[in-house]
Amino acid sequence: MMHVFYSLIMKSMKTRIVMTIIALAVAGTTFAANPLGNMLSRSAIQNPQYQRMTPEERAKAETQRMKTDLTLTDQQLAKVDTINLKYAKMRSGMRGQFQGDREGMMAKMQEMQQQKNAELKSVLTEEQMKKYEELLQQRRGFRGQGRGPQGGGSF
Repeated sequence: MMHVFYSLIMKSMKTRIVMTIIALAVAGTTFAANPLGNMLSRSAIQNPQYQRMTPEERAKAETQRMKTDLTLTDQQLAKVDTINLKYAKMRSGMRGQFQGDREGMMAKMQEMQQQKNAELKSVLTEEQMKKYEELLQQRRGFRGQGRGPQGGGSF
């Protein structure tokens, strides 16, 4: 009787160990699929690593995110990369212009985002543009939690 009970406990423990190993393996491959980790997350703007990126690195990260989320073609990818780089450089150059004038900077960033959206509209399909705008809204909603609302911003 005791032997049967011991045997059941050991099987249960073995199952738990195997399940834990499988869970760790899945988690490891998920992280390996995105070697930049959370740098490309929707809350990347709050990530200190993202803050230290050059405009070129930011544009590349943004383009890669869009490629994945919007399933861009190779032709679209080249055009989107050019647009992202243009606006990443513009955002980077304007950081020093608005020191102390947060509202002015927010207004300018919103204006730039509208211009960028207009350019992206000529590259993306209607469906891709709709999804892009939905993802922007999700990101804006997330950023509004805890730190107050923030306008503008990129993908």
